[in-house]
Parts: sequence; structure tokens; C-alpha cells
Amino acid sequence: MDQTGQIVYRGGDFTQSTWLQQPLIEGVLFPAQYSEVFTIVLRNPATDYRLAAQLSGASVSGNVQTYANIRLYLTGDSAAEVQTVWPALDGGYEISFNQGLTWIRFDTTHGLESDPSTWIPLPGCAVADGAPDGQLGPFPPLNQATLQVRVKVPFNVSQFGLYKLSLGIDLDIL
Repeated sequence: MDQTGQIVYRGGDFTQSTWLQQPLIEGVLFPAQYSEVFTIVLRNPATDYRLAAQLSGASVSGNVQTYANIRLYLTGDSAAEVQTVWPALDGGYEISFNQGLTWIRFDTTHGLESDPSTWIPLPGCAVADGAPDGQLGPFPPLNQATLQVRVKVPFNVSQFGLYKLSLGIDLDIL
């Protein structure tokens, strides 16, 4: 959500069973500046299906699912440069799971798509106090996680252009 509470990016409309891809676009950034902080909500849609069925009067069959072992990584055309070159120049793509108190910078040891051992586990604090690490349950308050992302352009950047990045998510469905 943006600072006005509007949804900026939403991966799926589970009431309509459609995938929505709305890019999260940051404007022009200058060297040594941080972008705006963007809030992302990851949500287990199990209750959305039940709600849609209740509203339409349909019956619901199937199991309620828990997402486990949730891990995040950086992907996209520009990920290699942003993770290998930018951190050495004090820049990069960063993620916070505690409302911006601490930040993890994606680099070769954090969230590298080609190395699953570096993928960043979703901490329980992003879901709720006392929530298990790496899980989104089927029901509130344990069915959604809140995280924030930002970008810092390095001071000595030598290349300018459009950087296409995505946040990749790996999980198990139980």
C-alpha cells in the first residue's frame, strides 16, 4: 500500500480468480538517495475463497492451506547488477520485516536467485507477534505478512537506465 492506504501492487484477485500485474514504479532516482518506502502485503488467500463462496451462496470444498518455508529472493533483468555491483558502492535493493527498523540489503549473500541457500526466510514478526517463522496460516491474524522495500542508488553509479526487478517468493503449500 502507498502512504495514502491505496493498494499499489496486488498479485491476484482471488474473488474473481484472476491474476493482476500492476508494476510498482519508482520515478527518477539520483545517486546516494533512497526511494520511497513501499509496503507490500503477502496474503494467504484461503479465506478469500471462502468469503467469495459465502457471498455468492456457493459451497466450498477442499482443504484450507498453510504456506510454509516462505523465502524471498530478488529476480529480474537488473538483479545481477543490483546484487553484485551496487552493494560495493553503498547502494541496493533493501527489505524490512519490522516496519523499517532494520533493513536487509539484497546482495550475493542475501536473496540471490541462483543460490537458494541465500534466500531470505520470512520472519514471524512480519506476520504477528509470536507467529512462526516462514509461515502464513489460513485465517487472520496469521494469514498475512507485511514487509517494506526500498532502493538506494549508489553514489558512484556509472550506468543509468531502467532497472527491472521483482521480488521472488518460494514456499511450500501444506
